[in-house]
Amino acid sequence: MSQKWLLTLVGLFAWIGVSAQEQEIKISGGPYLQQMGEHEVTIVWMTNRPAVSWVEIAPNDGRSFYATEHPKFYQTEMGRKVVDTLHRIHITGLEKGTKYRYRIYSREVTVLENYFVQYGHTVASESYVREPLSFTTFDYSKPEISFTVVNDIHGDNELLADLIGNVQKEKNDFVIFNGDMVTTFDSGAGIFNGFLNTATERFASEIPFFYARGNHETRGLFFAQYRNFFPAPTQTTYYSFQAGPVFFIVLDGGEDKPDSDMEYFDLSAFDTFRNEQVAWLKKTLDSEACKNAAYRIVVIHIPPGCDTWYGPLESQRLFVPLLNEANIDLMLCGHLHRHVYSPAGEEGRNYPMLVNSNTEEDMVKVLFQFFDPLHHCFTFPDYQLVPTLEEFSQLLRIPILNQLPYNGTEKEPKPEDVARALHLQPSDIKGHWETRSGVKGFLAKFLFEKAQECWNSLDLQAFEEIVALLIYGLVLFPNPDQLIDVNAVKIFISRNPVPTLLGDILHSFYTRTMRKRGVLMCCTPILARWFISHLPQSVLKNDQGLRWSQRLMTLTHSDVHWCSRSRENVIIVDRCGEFPNVPLLGIRGGITYNPCLALRQFGYARRDGPHDMLIPDLVFDFDNDAQGLRQRFIRAWGKLNKVDSKTLGHKNSIPLEPYLKWVRARAQSLMMPYPHVLPVIKEPVLEEVSYTIQHPDMPTSWEEMQKSWIQLKEERNSLETSLHASEKKVLELTRLLHEERNLNTYIAPKRMRSVFLS
Repeated sequence: MSQKWLLTLVGLFAWIGVSAQEQEIKISGGPYLQQMGEHEVTIVWMTNRPAVSWVEIAPNDGRSFYATEHPKFYQTEMGRKVVDTLHRIHITGLEKGTKYRYRIYSREVTVLENYFVQYGHTVASESYVREPLSFTTFDYSKPEISFTVVNDIHGDNELLADLIGNVQKEKNDFVIFNGDMVTTFDSGAGIFNGFLNTATERFASEIPFFYARGNHETRGLFFAQYRNFFPAPTQTTYYSFQAGPVFFIVLDGGEDKPDSDMEYFDLSAFDTFRNEQVAWLKKTLDSEACKNAAYRIVVIHIPPGCDTWYGPLESQRLFVPLLNEANIDLMLCGHLHRHVYSPAGEEGRNYPMLVNSNTEEDMVKVLFQFFDPLHHCFTFPDYQLVPTLEEFSQLLRIPILNQLPYNGTEKEPKPEDVARALHLQPSDIKGHWETRSGVKGFLAKFLFEKAQECWNSLDLQAFEEIVALLIYGLVLFPNPDQLIDVNAVKIFISRNPVPTLLGDILHSFYTRTMRKRGVLMCCTPILARWFISHLPQSVLKNDQGLRWSQRLMTLTHSDVHWCSRSRENVIIVDRCGEFPNVPLLGIRGGITYNPCLALRQFGYARRDGPHDMLIPDLVFDFDNDAQGLRQRFIRAWGKLNKVDSKTLGHKNSIPLEPYLKWVRARAQSLMMPYPHVLPVIKEPVLEEVSYTIQHPDMPTSWEEMQKSWIQLKEERNSLETSLHASEKKVLELTRLLHEERNLNTYIAPKRMRSVFLS
């Protein structure tokens, strides 16, 4: 046999081997949990080949999964086992509030004929080299529940991974997907690639999720398979379920446009579908389970009455009157791609409505990519934005007190101090300190209960203070263990949170950027609110439907809202003590921040870039402070230097070209995280104006500038000393003159009397 034929045969056998391998049965998606209840659960997964599938259940009794044979649960229809690539096994007869281990199996069916079946290989989930999968059934008597809501990711797996990255299995009972998880419901592979694979990897194999269909799930040739992938007890897309003390009602608002709209090609019939739900909704609201529940929450993708589009108006007309009579506690919605809280009494509702948005989360994620770890700000292609003490103070409406802020060395507050701050009795506080993950504090649950007691007793002053402390501990300085930790309590008592808040945000961003670890444990909502205040309406409105990365990369420095009227005459903390900038102490460490880079945000544009000496990069952790920076930071706050409009001079919001070149060079060295996009507003082409140094003797090299700066600093200190000495001398002379005048006033009458007598 020739060498050529030998190579051909080798290639052929290799192709046959690869082809055979590709055809082997495998679990291509899942498993994930559906229809969780006290005594039941549905487990769903896919295989790449048709198969007969089953689930084996084992109690969580500490024994090996292989200790004994386990019962097998099959998917059956009308007395026969189902052969399919999508497998849904509904298991009943379970104990409530009980943890179970499980394993899925799929046995390939290679030939399926009327009177002949041939089986292939069997695949199963792992349970030998790793612990088998598990789930815990619901317990309706459970006093409280915890769940996560996600919506409108439109197949963005990266976004979903970020959003559900904090879903902790031990702390979440379930997840709600409130619609538009994909843009088009076109295939099983598209669904798994769009979000189900990520959901399965992160939680869905052990924590159930409940799905409210959005308007985008109604689109696509695969839409009729929706209920097969996401089964419900009603066998449709509207249903109810209970978890702990809460009764959930899941509605389907359908499409947002009329059925006759040309986009639906005369195939929509949502008017009939919504009317069908009305009859079911009346019956559900009248059920004992709904009436006897402590709380009732409605889940629907499109907020009823949210705008003047047809679908929301129909949902408002059909559903809202019924819900108004049912003591609904909350409605959860999506669709709008922005956060909205609408209290009870608005838009004809007597219950509050919360519209969840991934926009803020996504925006913060994108903003994080622009964080400059050297300058401790956000650097964009031709401008920088710095979150400042003064802006945060205005947003929170909390002044920056002229005192030492939180520094981590404070003593633990006594129960009497905490009680005084909360307008409670010391007995209300004693014995309620808890320790979680080595950190002491109050459980949020305890403070919520105390707030409820104060509300019931009309002690509104104590109620307001407790709610404020909860905001400090859960929003401003969050702790993952639902703990209002002792640091948040210290800051709350000091009533000076702004420096700590800004320091906490910058330190957290720096740590996450440079060390590539941890999560952003800081107050991202206030950062998002600050950033939004600088964005033009065109970016916020987003008529073009751009992603946040695209929107930010279209902006130039001339598009940004730099200075509002509220900041025009504000007094700025310019530097502290020995530092040419401002040292900040957060919860976990310290970092410097540079007000000199934020001058344009107060109406004073820079002429050129600052020298590195003016923006030193100092960062440390409290548990790793070898240089003793914490004590230096503390001492520095004993001498604040503030500047006002008189010191800063005439306002000038237009930066000069040397500064723009400096920023562009910094952006180039930092490398932008996203590709450049043509600006929304095209800047006019300006003739380049050469920047002339006005003083002929001004140094030009960095070394000379450094020497000059040190010399000027020494001269300034010498002049200040001379000035103080002169002021002291003048005051002394003034005092002597005043004393002499008083003496003359006293002696003059006596002299006149002696002259008269003589």
